[in-house]
Amino acid sequence: MTRMERFGHDVWALVKDYWVSREGWSAWPCLAAVIVLDIAFVYINVRLNIANGAVFNALQQNDSAGFFRAFGGILALVLVVLVDVLLRTFIVQTLQLRWRRWLTDQYLTHWLADRVFYRLRFSGQVDNPDQRIAEDVRLFIDHTLSMGLGLLGTLAMVGSFTVILWNLAGSITLPIGGLALTIPGYMCWVAVLYSGVGSVLAHLVGRPLIRLNNRQHRVEADFRFSLVRMREEAEGIALYGGEAQERGIALGRFQAVYDNVKRLIRRNCQFLTFQLFVGQFANFFPLLVAAPRYFSGAISLGVLTQITNAFWQVNNSLSWFISNYYAFAEWRATVDRLTEFGREMAREAQQEGVGVRLEAAAQHTIDLQGVSVALPNGTPLLAPVTLRLQAREAVLLKGPSGCGKSTLFRILAGLWPFATGCIRLPAGMQTLFLPQRPYMPIGTLREALWFPARPALDSDIEARTVLATVDLAALGHRLDERAHWTQVLSLGEQQRLALARAFLLKPDWLFLDEATSALEEDQEAMLYRRLADTLGHTTLISIGHRRSLEAYHRRVISVDSKPGYPGLLRAEPS
Repeated sequence: MTRMERFGHDVWALVKDYWVSREGWSAWPCLAAVIVLDIAFVYINVRLNIANGAVFNALQQNDSAGFFRAFGGILALVLVVLVDVLLRTFIVQTLQLRWRRWLTDQYLTHWLADRVFYRLRFSGQVDNPDQRIAEDVRLFIDHTLSMGLGLLGTLAMVGSFTVILWNLAGSITLPIGGLALTIPGYMCWVAVLYSGVGSVLAHLVGRPLIRLNNRQHRVEADFRFSLVRMREEAEGIALYGGEAQERGIALGRFQAVYDNVKRLIRRNCQFLTFQLFVGQFANFFPLLVAAPRYFSGAISLGVLTQITNAFWQVNNSLSWFISNYYAFAEWRATVDRLTEFGREMAREAQQEGVGVRLEAAAQHTIDLQGVSVALPNGTPLLAPVTLRLQAREAVLLKGPSGCGKSTLFRILAGLWPFATGCIRLPAGMQTLFLPQRPYMPIGTLREALWFPARPALDSDIEARTVLATVDLAALGHRLDERAHWTQVLSLGEQQRLALARAFLLKPDWLFLDEATSALEEDQEAMLYRRLADTLGHTTLISIGHRRSLEAYHRRVISVDSKPGYPGLLRAEPS
């Protein structure tokens, strides 16, 4: 498959799903309306060409009545063009918006399905997936519609004005080797030759723009991400006094933007020079070619203006590739990025079964059978683990930092692909994992409190009761306040809010990964007692370093780890 064939295949794969979907079927009438408006636009331009010729013929013949009659017709046609363009713009932009909504939903669905968004972090193949969904989807749809519909309009324009040019230009006879060669419709062949040579040269001059545009998307997204991260981590940066270093990091990423834009500027200037020369010369070239027939009296001034206009229309249409090359380069870059993104998501989705085998069983225990854990580079992290966790017991997992405790939780959650073995889980069990740094969605406090579930209707009393249980009663009147709660609440408050989710959702198995590390010991003790009193049916599995936690767990499992060797699990009574 050639590069162009592969590119066409990629475009078709991105386009076809929308147009055969339920949403796409409702978009077909919009597309048909735009095509009708484009055909009407071509017809109006043909009428304008005829009216323009009538104006100049009237001037040549000193026919004032004919002049004003033709000029009035031009004004009427201009008004019709205005209505046509406004209607077309409204329909096309509505179609772009609906298609973007649908395609954005598709990418978000596949990205968030089966934890693909999490596992893509390890592949390193896809940079800035957020930018691909937010920006590349928009650019792809805008360019696909504008260039696709533009190409259809161009073909209609070529067909209409080629007929006019062929009929008006007549033939030319060239003496070649003592013979007279007559070329009918010679201006049409001149237009084809002019635009054909221009298109080939445009591709040669502008081809590097595709690669540069692709890189520009990536470096812009990297720079934007560094600024967003600086905003999100403002407090930590300020406390460390790390402004100078962060400035250097941000400027380093901007330097990549700067260098690539410099290359784009140079290449754009080269391409623009060529494009302007071809475009400007095309305004005078038909006069140069058709002037001999005018001076010989074969055609009138009005016909000359019609020929000039028709040549310009045909050449402009045939030079569509030249006029749209920059947009084509950007479009090609977005197609490549979206195709790569979709391919990597599909590959990760197929890898869902890779790693530890998770099996649902009619039992009340979690059984780990020969589970080996490794780092992404293949370095063993935990030696084969065989372990049984009983329902409704409280287990504390201890060990030095970096020994694999949190990774074991990720395996139980089905996240970590770099592991082997088998885990048998109770069928239909409800789990809740609370990490050390809780996730707080941007929205209302009520939504943050109930996450990942949806807030229940009339849940104010229950929400305020649970907030009081975790010593956050002062937040009870802010349930419907929208905020970025990660920046509003301290880490200790965030951890207590996350624990409130456990009281609301009442999971069968609750996994706490240093989920109380920011709390004082007496507050931590109070919350563990309340968990035991309120959620007596819940199995509690904790990761922690404090010895005081052992009092709230029936069993303690330690990870013995030595440098250069995988960790070993050692169980002991608490």
